[in-house]
Amino acid sequence: KGRPVLLLKVHFPKKVNGKYITPSIDVYKDFLAQIRSYRGLFCVFMPHPKFYEQLEKLEGLRSVRKFKDVLDQSENVIECADDDYRPTLMAADFHIVDRSALLIEAGVTGKPVLYVEAQSEEKMTLPVERILSSYYRAKDARGIFKFIEEVVMMDVDPRKEERLIAISDEIPARRERS
Repeated sequence: KGRPVLLLKVHFPKKVNGKYITPSIDVYKDFLAQIRSYRGLFCVFMPHPKFYEQLEKLEGLRSVRKFKDVLDQSENVIECADDDYRPTLMAADFHIVDRSALLIEAGVTGKPVLYVEAQSEEKMTLPVERILSSYYRAKDARGIFKFIEEVVMMDVDPRKEERLIAISDEIPARRERS
C-alpha cells in the first residue's frame, strides 16, 4: 500500500547478574498499544524465538495471550516468525532493534536504525559500541514514537552519514565490496 515498513526486532526478556540487559517488556506493550493509530505505517513485529516462552515465565500465559491479541487486532502490524529473517530485514525501510544479533546487520542495510536501550547496559565490544553510537536511541515507547515522528514519517535520516562511516570503519569487508 505504499506505506513505510518498520521492522521491530525484539529479544526475549533476559537478566544477567540480576539486571535486565533487555528493555522492559512494557516498552513493547506500550508501543503495540499505540502503533495502531499510525495507519500510514506498516510494522513487522519479529520476536526472538524464545520471546513468548520467556514472557510466559515472567508474567504468565494470560499475558502472552493478551500480547498476541493486541498484535492480531492491529491492522498495520503483522508478526513474522520465519526462520530466515533476511528477506524481512532487507525489505524493511526502517529498523528498531534491541539486544539482537540483528543490531549490526540492520546497520549494514544502510537504512535508519533505532536501538532500544536496556534498563541496564551490557558491555559491548568497541566496534559494536562505535556502530551503536551512530544509531538513533530510545529508552521507552515515547522515544520510539519520537523516532517514528521525526525520522520515519518525515522520511529523513540525519544520522545516515555518521552511521555509514561507522559501519565502514568497523566492518572492513563491507568497505572492500562497496
